[in-house]
Amino acid sequence: MKETYLRDMMYNNPEIAELFDEETIHVLDYDLEYDKHIDTEKFPEYNNRVWNFFNSDTGMCTGHFKFGDLESGATMTLKIKTMPAPGKFRYQVGEPYYFYDLRADIVHNGVYKEVVLVDENETLKKTRPFLYLI
Repeated sequence: MKETYLRDMMYNNPEIAELFDEETIHVLDYDLEYDKHIDTEKFPEYNNRVWNFFNSDTGMCTGHFKFGDLESGATMTLKIKTMPAPGKFRYQVGEPYYFYDLRADIVHNGVYKEVVLVDENETLKKTRPFLYLI
């Protein structure tokens, strides 16, 4: 489901859509790992004694997709950062893998370009992570 949403975001971006076609794109590599450490200056919510006592997992992930297109010859590394986002109610998770940073590094004919699909600074102003208490 998340990959479908991710591809929809890619194809709705004109800079990516001109080089990557749905019929000729291929996934070359993929990696998504849970974050082992958290930056408490960026995420002060995790500097919490109760949460730290019961949890060692933030539910946040960092990873990448590497795509190649057969027609254009372009390659793209899509860098992903996710976090659990809160839902409508106090104790409800709205989205467990909410994209808070999404950047595409595209190389085509020797030219490098970075396309920001989701800006981390703008997203974190509006949405903060949901802390799981297990």
